Amino acid sequence: MLVGNLDCASVSIFVTKLEINICFIYNRLSISFVNMQHFFIFLLQFCLLACRFMVDFWREIGLMGCLWPETFLTKE
Repeated sequence: MLVGNLDCASVSIFVTKLEINICFIYNRLSISFVNMQHFFIFLLQFCLLACRFMVDFWREIGLMGCLWPETFLTKE
């Protein structure tokens, strides 16, 4: 049986290849999405660690009192 210039066997092979390609693309996208999730989690952790380091560093050199003096008022 012909469908246009293609027979049914060719159409089914084409559809199967198309489904395999769609599944492959979907799997690659989901792997990329998981990698992006890990990347953003790493980026968030890195930013939090950097902020914590900077706050500790500022506290050590006394800049926190300049930035937020009401927090670091000392009673004399």
